[in-house]
Amino acid sequence: MISIALFPCRFTDAARIIGELSYTLCQPVYTDSMLLEEMSKKEGIPIKTLQEKLFSDDQLTHRRSMEKEILIDLLRQRCTGLLADSTNYIYYGFFSSLLESNDHLIQKILILSDEKSRIRRAIRQEKINKESARKLIKEYDQKAACWTQFLFNKSPYSPDLYDTVIRYEGQDLLDVIAYIFMLQEERVQHDKSDAAPFFT
Repeated sequence: MISIALFPCRFTDAARIIGELSYTLCQPVYTDSMLLEEMSKKEGIPIKTLQEKLFSDDQLTHRRSMEKEILIDLLRQRCTGLLADSTNYIYYGFFSSLLESNDHLIQKILILSDEKSRIRRAIRQEKINKESARKLIKEYDQKAACWTQFLFNKSPYSPDLYDTVIRYEGQDLLDVIAYIFMLQEERVQHDKSDAAPFFT
């Protein structure tokens, strides 16, 4: 089995997808909030302060930019340590973008929906009107953009940041989950065949 890293695009039913994947694959979920809590305890910095320093979309001074770089390096070290562990996690959150596959197998996935589908889900989930839903999505996407622009100088939904991008508009949620299962199986089989000795 391999780990899954799912970058969040809000209102794409990620919680339901992750819950089903975790249950079926018997893999624990590891989130941004869990990583922030660990870092807060280790560094003695309140979680709210960490969030402000990491996700501020203001123009950063040189000093604040350096502080952010230091915090990101600490997060990256922890992510590297998690990958070195034998546990296969389902990683979910912005910090999944810090995970890099070396010896550990990991599938980096982005699930995208068009604005119309996201607005419809936001209205249903949050019990809000269309304009409020659009505002929530815009604020969230700005936060995601702030994060990936700082790290990679790219949009959060750039396909080249991921191994797989899944469009989730009209299809059934179970089809998305089944597709991720298929990706897992294909990746495992591919890596097994690469590792197998060649006989003539």
